Amino acid sequence: TGAAQFDPYFAPNTLWSRDVFASKFGLDPARPIILFASLGYFVRDLDETCWMDVLLDEIDHGKLLGNPQVICRLHPWSRYEHFKHYTDRSDIRLSYVDRYWPVLTWYMNRDDVIQVANMLRHADVIITPGSTITLEAAIFDTPTLVPVFHPYQPEKAKNYFTNVVFGKHFKRIEQQNLVPIIRRQEDFASAINHCLADPSWYRAQREQLVRDYVPFNDGKSVERLVNLIRRLTEH
Repeated sequence: TGAAQFDPYFAPNTLWSRDVFASKFGLDPARPIILFASLGYFVRDLDETCWMDVLLDEIDHGKLLGNPQVICRLHPWSRYEHFKHYTDRSDIRLSYVDRYWPVLTWYMNRDDVIQVANMLRHADVIITPGSTITLEAAIFDTPTLVPVFHPYQPEKAKNYFTNVVFGKHFKRIEQQNLVPIIRRQEDFASAINHCLADPSWYRAQREQLVRDYVPFNDGKSVERLVNLIRRLTEH
């Protein structure tokens, strides 16, 4: 975790061309690609599929520019069975961590991180309800939206976002307006279209996120950690 985990994001030859990326996922490179990064099943019985449902409804009713395709990237704590039914659609791809280490639980190798880097780079819009993918997306200057409305469980979701997300790790991001937060379902489609039509929307804020939270961008964090361990053990 931390800076060392993101070394591949800054390494040479990490990024593929859009055509190569689209080919690996079986997508059309000429159509917009939306990356939905799930919340994670942290709260029992709080549904985290609702934003996918709303997103797909907007696509099916022709409300989004360019008839987008969707990659649904599951948080390692999301439940695969909750999202599996989306794979029945030809315009959706499911992506998830499938490596498990007893006691430590999930982990990603370098190839996994590179794949995520390319999803973040080639997505035209990223939608994530309060996950740290917001910071990673900023590294690649990809327009990002944070929906916090919930059509099924509005009160339960409001309590979660208020007390956990905006009460903790997203507090400063919310206070300084560093990412568009979508609080009403009726604003969702227009915000997505704003991102598709104007990728520079909130660019200055993404640059600030990187300055504030990603100080190591030379791809050498692992090297520095190893050198530190070596110096400490030598003495």
